[in-house]
Amino acid sequence: MEIKTKGFVLSSLKYGETSLILKVYTLDFGLKSFMVKGAFSKKKSSALYFPLNELELNYTQKNNDKQELILLKQTSLSSVYQDLHFNPVKSTLVMFLAEVLQLVLKEEDHNLLMYQYISENLMRLDQREDFYADFHLWFLIQLTKFIGFYPNEEEIFNDYFDLENGIFTNESINTNQLNKEETKLWKTLLQLDFRTDFQHHFNQKQRKDLLNNLIKYYQIHLPNVKKPKSLDILHDIFS
Repeated sequence: MEIKTKGFVLSSLKYGETSLILKVYTLDFGLKSFMVKGAFSKKKSSALYFPLNELELNYTQKNNDKQELILLKQTSLSSVYQDLHFNPVKSTLVMFLAEVLQLVLKEEDHNLLMYQYISENLMRLDQREDFYADFHLWFLIQLTKFIGFYPNEEEIFNDYFDLENGIFTNESINTNQLNKEETKLWKTLLQLDFRTDFQHHFNQKQRKDLLNNLIKYYQIHLPNVKKPKSLDILHDIFS
């Protein structure tokens, strides 16, 4: 069966002299692995497979065949970004978010709203000329809405945030709890909206602390999620 769909590149791994193995989050089928032959030939540009590029994908899927590695017949750009992979800060953000998405998404995941969320906000990041240093923090906290553990804001006036139970509290419940200052930052992040906010809300240290707590929050609710390898690079670029 001939399949045509779209997808975001999460990772690419060189295979042999001219081929690539891609992990792609597709619009219609969730996470898929593809083989691209001749990816480094003169007729093709490896820039096509930059992290979080959105591609048009064409491949053949055999009936009742759950292929682990599918041969891509044809690829082309679906969305064209102007700045996303050429601005050093934005490209680092994109590399980090692509790694996080690969860590948290499962093979069977298929979520149209989440796909649209990724698509719309990558375009926003691409088009934003300034005030995008908080983007990754906002993107990650909003992503939890689609994965299933967005913080409960009913008692947001309380002094502490419990990472384990996803609630605000005035009691010391467990060790996975943010202190008062960390909770203030968490509240600010929850109230931030990158779509309409055109200012920076955090300094360098606050971004680092928030990001570390976000990763911890993800790891508590998704126990198999490892620390992203690009986390230290992201910290460095904002230091």
